[in-house]
Amino acid sequence: MSKSTPDPVLLPALHVARRLAAPRERVFRAFTDPAEIPHWFGHEGESTRVIDLDLREGGGFVFRGTHQGAEWEVKGVYREVRIPKRLVFTWTEIMGGNPPTAESLVTVEFRDVGGATEVALTHERDVDEKQRSGHQEGWKICFDRIEKWIEETRRKS
Repeated sequence: MSKSTPDPVLLPALHVARRLAAPRERVFRAFTDPAEIPHWFGHEGESTRVIDLDLREGGGFVFRGTHQGAEWEVKGVYREVRIPKRLVFTWTEIMGGNPPTAESLVTVEFRDVGGATEVALTHERDVDEKQRSGHQEGWKICFDRIEKWIEETRRKS
């Protein structure tokens, strides 16, 4: 009789929401356009490269960059793509040469609120508090940066 490894205990889902002063189509494009993603994804002053982005159900994405001198990679598969309303994708990351994290799941809802957009993000299936707090900090940084990016591009147009 063999022992099986118990499934990890999953933490409660992480929820982040932000109202952005731009139409829903504009905000959705910022989340999905390979030319825009490097402007807001990741930490300020660090590079993000979109290696692959196939925006369709079953398609995937790969982003790479550096954080405090360490290389990282985030990749996933789109489970649902409803333009410009909703994205659902898996999420696996490799940080600084460590083994890949357990696969988690991200859902992003884009709601039209009178010319602005409410973005509601749920990140679930984190297996430990370190992973969850890292996602919480990372998404806050990304939301701060995407808000700034959208405002900068709005002023230029």
